[in-house]
Amino acid sequence: SRGEIRYEKFEVAVMSVSKSTEELYGSHARRVMRWHEERGSDVSDPQRWVDALQELTAGLSKKTWRLYRNAVSWHLRETYGGVFAGTFLTATDIVEKPPTKTKRLLRHIEPSVLKTIVTTLVERTDERAHRLADLMIAMVATGLRQKEFAAAELVNRNGWVLVVEIAKFRSP
Repeated sequence: SRGEIRYEKFEVAVMSVSKSTEELYGSHARRVMRWHEERGSDVSDPQRWVDALQELTAGLSKKTWRLYRNAVSWHLRETYGGVFAGTFLTATDIVEKPPTKTKRLLRHIEPSVLKTIVTTLVERTDERAHRLADLMIAMVATGLRQKEFAAAELVNRNGWVLVVEIAKFRSP
């Protein structure tokens, strides 16, 4: 549920978070609190929370920075109230944020590397290793996703055919 609460000149959105999000936010907030404890820093100053955020997230992605900012904001709202959290958020609006990082995914695998991996897996005696070898070959040959492979069936339709429900375009 989402509601709006007005505190003086700050408008703060109040959102209930799931238990897992609360645990994640708590973990990140504790890390920031340890930063304050180690430095004997003044936790009553929102700018010191911004300083902690900037130091702890230096070199991390923008997404991680936002996650920490949200965690600290949640902690501050719960501990010091909406005005304090709003002051912190306003201060984070003007600081330099990390650049957005793009992931470079490996789009191919060298045939010799695939052969070595598959051969090693097939030589093992456990069924999981054989299934993994099959999965790797199917993924490379067809672009099959791991999630799709789990439900795939090998069907004889005038020859063996791998039948797959495509996860990307799954019906609701």
